[in-house]
Amino acid sequence: SHSVLIAQLIHEHVVRQTGVMELAPPLTRYGSAVVTDDTPRIQLYIDDAVVYGTSRAAVLRVQQRYIAAMTAAGLTVKPSKTVEPTTEPVECLGLTVHGAAGTVGVALEKLCELVRDTHDLLARHWVTGREVSHIVGRWSWAILVRRPALSVFSGIYTFARQFDDFTH
Repeated sequence: SHSVLIAQLIHEHVVRQTGVMELAPPLTRYGSAVVTDDTPRIQLYIDDAVVYGTSRAAVLRVQQRYIAAMTAAGLTVKPSKTVEPTTEPVECLGLTVHGAAGTVGVALEKLCELVRDTHDLLARHWVTGREVSHIVGRWSWAILVRRPALSVFSGIYTFARQFDDFTH
């Protein structure tokens, strides 16, 4: 389905057209990731936005402008997902962003659940390639914040393809 791509492109278009990206350039793999007091960065993901910055006032200014832009475009920003600028840990897109510590990683609860599910799978006598592929997919998502670590999965995916429906 192209619906996710279309939603992403509309989101980017609204943010770009309303000048929000002038206040906070987008955080992408193609641009600089430098965040300064006067230049926060914005990360857009489908229908979510995360603003990173070192100045609470600058981040709040971008957040308020973003909310106004979305509202003017007829798009809803959920109050339940809106967090005022903070240096405390905040869950964003399944990751925990901790401003004071300067870290981004998998939310602890999600990581503990993934470790537990992995132990359960390893304790079984038989597993299918599909089950291995599922758990490896979850691990792949979890280590996206450290992309070079993805290389450890090449052998696992070979197994998963070879034994996709093996149940004995």
